[in-house]
Amino acid sequence: MFAVLAACESGTAREDSPFPAPMPTATSATTEATGADVSSGGMSAESGGSTSSPTQGSAGATTSGDPSGDETAGSAGDTSPGLDLPQQGATLPEDGRYMMAGDSITDRGQLWRSGIVTGLQTAGLAVETVGPYTDAAGHHHAGLDSQQTSFILQNMPTWLDEHDPNIVNLLIGVNDIRGGVPTDTIASNMTSIVQTIRDAEPDCFVFVNSVMRYQGSFGGDPNRVPEINAAYVEIVDTFAAQGMSIYWVDLYSVVPADEIGDGLHPSTDAAGAALMTDVVLGEMLPLVP
Repeated sequence: MFAVLAACESGTAREDSPFPAPMPTATSATTEATGADVSSGGMSAESGGSTSSPTQGSAGATTSGDPSGDETAGSAGDTSPGLDLPQQGATLPEDGRYMMAGDSITDRGQLWRSGIVTGLQTAGLAVETVGPYTDAAGHHHAGLDSQQTSFILQNMPTWLDEHDPNIVNLLIGVNDIRGGVPTDTIASNMTSIVQTIRDAEPDCFVFVNSVMRYQGSFGGDPNRVPEINAAYVEIVDTFAAQGMSIYWVDLYSVVPADEIGDGLHPSTDAAGAALMTDVVLGEMLPLVP
């Protein structure tokens, strides 16, 4: 089974601004954890107004799993990791506080967020989105153009404290690849992000999304995507084995992002957003109580 770090619903859509340029190399997880400047700039760059209304919520559930075989992929490489985590007894909190954290794919992903929220609400989950930014549909989220894993790591403690999510969705890493950030650094940052969430919100459901394929014209080496996803699968598997409610969401195998829209932001395209929504809901809906 695949899954995503639970996150705030919406993202600020900025189709009127140019797509982000390749990012410079990010600093290590240790540097970011101490509050040093992230390579892509501060939280203020390109952000919309940030609002949220903290409320409480929790969910206790455990999972375990082992990585499964690779799957066929597209232009960014020909294999993709997979992970099957049996969800036995795990249920999402009925008062879901959903925070979607990431880069421009989340920031501009109003269609994607709306689809997930509608799907969860239709299934009977009373979910609200939380996070520092708000999109045109009124959904809150924690996605910001051009950001890398280091930005998420630096700001996650504040987001957890101010917005109190109990479901977090993580989709981050493509800008690290575009900026030439080493795989070990990306994996270290993601590990620290998940550990930060676990330490602050032990009962939080976390859904880690795979990095998707993208067109090489955006910079970096798209063929590194499967390598990053393999590292993420190991992280999910490790925390799941420790009893954390963490799930892998395999967007990579389903969404040919390099062939949708501009080749990087499938969440801004109706068909791409629908595919992404279906994959995420496929992992979340079985957990609705």
